[in-house]
Amino acid sequence: KPATYSFKVVDEFYDADGNVIKTVERTTDTLEEGSEYVCTALKPVPDGYVLISDSEYRGIISGDTVIVFKYKDASVRLVTVKGYLTYKNGEPVANKKVEIHSEVRTAITDADGYYEIRNIEAGNHKYTVFNDDGTDLITCDLNIAKSGQDTAEVTYKMRDVEVSIDLSVADVLEIDGVLPLYNLKVFDKFYDENNRLVKSELRKSLTAVKAGTAYSYDALSIEGYTLTSEKNYSGVVLGDTEVIFTYKKDKKPDKPTQKPTPDPKPDPSPEKKNYKVTVVDNYYDANALLISSTVRLTELKTEGDAYYYEAKLVSNFTLIGADHYSDFVHSQSGNTEENIGFSAASSSITTNPLQMLFQLINGLGSMGRGLSAASGSDSSQQNMLREFLFSQLNPEQKATFEQLQNIMYNE
Repeated sequence: KPATYSFKVVDEFYDADGNVIKTVERTTDTLEEGSEYVCTALKPVPDGYVLISDSEYRGIISGDTVIVFKYKDASVRLVTVKGYLTYKNGEPVANKKVEIHSEVRTAITDADGYYEIRNIEAGNHKYTVFNDDGTDLITCDLNIAKSGQDTAEVTYKMRDVEVSIDLSVADVLEIDGVLPLYNLKVFDKFYDENNRLVKSELRKSLTAVKAGTAYSYDALSIEGYTLTSEKNYSGVVLGDTEVIFTYKKDKKPDKPTQKPTPDPKPDPSPEKKNYKVTVVDNYYDANALLISSTVRLTELKTEGDAYYYEAKLVSNFTLIGADHYSDFVHSQSGNTEENIGFSAASSSITTNPLQMLFQLINGLGSMGRGLSAASGSDSSQQNMLREFLFSQLNPEQKATFEQLQNIMYNE
């Protein structure tokens, strides 16, 4: 026999300051586990009040359940938030969940990418658009001004999203978002017995891939080669993405001899270890604060294997440090993981390179704090930025910097 649980529907009434002034228990029942329910707010809404919760709730009973509809004094300022979400090619972002909370309010974009959420109170909120898998596609802080002020502030935290805000209609905040499209490439790279790259084949190249698109690719089975990377790479596209499979040519067996040979002596050398190589792309804003750190790929390699990785060029960002890294995998104090990082900073970081250099030396300002948070005790990022900023100075600025630096150190 299925388990049974209590089920209640409650209507709560609030004054203009948000205090509960009345609670009415509309429905009390006992339902079996797995039962479906649909509840709607009071119709019409009682005079002098506006509905500030969702107008309908649906679900399946899996435990004791309380559904609460909330109504607030109509004298408070309430705003309608609406807009259109599209991709960069003009295609609508359809059937995506849009959520505004502190008090959770939701809507689903229609076939044209349109959404509308009514009766949002003034104050601080979170505005989120969700992927089909529940991950964030867009997220931002939303501040709606109090009564008498027709202004709102929206701060987006996701790169590449273009946002327009329209406040021309009183108590209506229109937020339109244009989501980016990305490139997705899959490579198969082949190495000889001495770990030299002999062939790189582009298996798949996709353009205009929507942010949030899921992907999954498997390695090939090639006769005469051994797979040296992961067998499968899966994930969600949140930027330009490269998937790389690597293969190493098998050694040819020794030719048999006519005369019997004694058993070979055991090789005293230790067995080669496997290493995990991770490539990370770091992006810093104009104040050297870390805004994105993305694992581009992770590969398994054997000690002595060769590797070669190039930096990814991104518009409006300037590469800091080397544009590629190549070497052979080798032991580093017994560590079986090797991390390779590329860094790029917002192009506007060079607006005043002389000032940035002195901030870096003194550990002052947002640059010093950003580097400390991003790099910890490792000073390699600081040295890299210092060399980069120094290269941006003209001869007169370089002379000034060296003269003032000597004075600072002598003090």
